[in-house]
Amino acid sequence: MHSPIWHANLHLLPYYLVSYGCRKTRKLIGARYFNKGYGSIGGHLNSSFQTARDIEGHGTHTLSTAAGNFVPGANVFGNGKGTAKGGSPRARVAAYKVCWPAVGVNEGGCYEADILAGFDVAISDGVDVLSVSLGGAIDEYSDDAIAIGSFHAFKKGITVVASAGNSGPGPGSVSNVAPWLITVGASTLDRAFTIYVALGNRKHLKVIFFFPLEIIVLEGNQQGTRGESFFG
Repeated sequence: MHSPIWHANLHLLPYYLVSYGCRKTRKLIGARYFNKGYGSIGGHLNSSFQTARDIEGHGTHTLSTAAGNFVPGANVFGNGKGTAKGGSPRARVAAYKVCWPAVGVNEGGCYEADILAGFDVAISDGVDVLSVSLGGAIDEYSDDAIAIGSFHAFKKGITVVASAGNSGPGPGSVSNVAPWLITVGASTLDRAFTIYVALGNRKHLKVIFFFPLEIIVLEGNQQGTRGESFFG
């Protein structure tokens, strides 16, 4: 959020940060949670559900993609070394938790009542951009909570960025296609990660990882020798 006006009365309870050993931070400036839709199915929710804490890690991951600060020396097992950052590394962020795990008869997920409540509060709080990394099957805009919530945000001058989903690449497999929001899909890397594997029979294999995931195993150390591909 780049706006000098931050309307929310948000706070992070001490245990929220202390339990993860986090230092005092000016990046994450607030957090809220919304669970009334979720609770309407599963009944009474104990105190472990009365928190904006990210238990599963998805929200933290996507938040860092959107606005993570500069992190020097990032690498994948020594490969691809460099400085990692999110799309807007100088922005400050607030988290709005609307998704919950499966418990008993409650299948969990992101209930539309909670999604819309999150949109309403974020709009009221005065955010500049909403990053929404969730979605489902394509539906009529009038029946789609993300389309409805993002339309109200759009009318208030708030940019909404939503995920295209994890399906595809077949026709009609993209989520969040309302024309008033920005839909973002996965892309590829222009690099490969190479390792060498030593087998017990003293044979050495060259293994190359590409993204989207394709693993090529080559016999010998030279490109172009006999190999086999595996797709994830």
